Amino acid sequence: MRGLSQARIDGEEQPGWKWGPFTLRVPFLHTGIEWPELLQGMIVAGATGLALVPLLMIHFEFTFEQSLAIVFIQSMLISSAPIIFGEPYAPGWITPALPLVLAYMGNSEFPYTTPEEKIQFMTATSLTFALLVLVLGLTGLGGKFLEWLPDSLKGGIIMGAAIAALYKVFLDPAHVEAQPISTITAVALCLILTFSLPVQKLKAKWK
Repeated sequence: MRGLSQARIDGEEQPGWKWGPFTLRVPFLHTGIEWPELLQGMIVAGATGLALVPLLMIHFEFTFEQSLAIVFIQSMLISSAPIIFGEPYAPGWITPALPLVLAYMGNSEFPYTTPEEKIQFMTATSLTFALLVLVLGLTGLGGKFLEWLPDSLKGGIIMGAAIAALYKVFLDPAHVEAQPISTITAVALCLILTFSLPVQKLKAKWK
C-alpha cells in the first residue's frame, strides 16, 4: 500500500494539506500503511477502548450497546486527531486521574447520584480540564510547570496510577473472582511481552 501514498522526501515533513498551523493528511493519499504499527494500534486501541465499557456500565448505568457506541465514537475522535491536525501522536486517557475521579464518584458524600447527574459532572470536569490544558499550552506555562515539577513527584504520580490499577485488578475480589482465568492470563501475557528476555531479543532483531 506504500505505492499509493505520496512519498516523503528525506529530511522533510510528510506531505499534506496545510490549514493554518495544522496539516491535514488523508490516509492512503498522504500516508501509507505500516502493517506492524496497524496491528499494534488495533490491539492497543481495542484493549484500552473496551476497558471503558464496564466502567460506563457500572458507574453511569449505560447498557452494553450504549457503552460500545460511546467507545466507538471516542476511538474515532482520538484516531482522527493525527489525521486532521497533523500531529505525530494521538490524545489519550489521563490514567492517573481515572481512579481518583471514579473513587470520588463512589464516595458516599458525592452529591450526584443519578446517571444523568454523573454524566453532567464528568462532562463539566472534562471541559474544565480541557480549558485548563488549553490555557497552559497557549501561554507556555505548561512547559514551565513541568520543568518546575520535581521528578520524584512525577514518578510518584505514575507509580500511584500503577498501584491503583494493581489494586483494581488483583486486590479487588469483585474483579478477580468474577474472571480469574482471564485476569491472570492477561496480566501474565503483559508481563511476558514486557520483561521477557527472548521477547526483547526478538524485538531488537526485528526493529
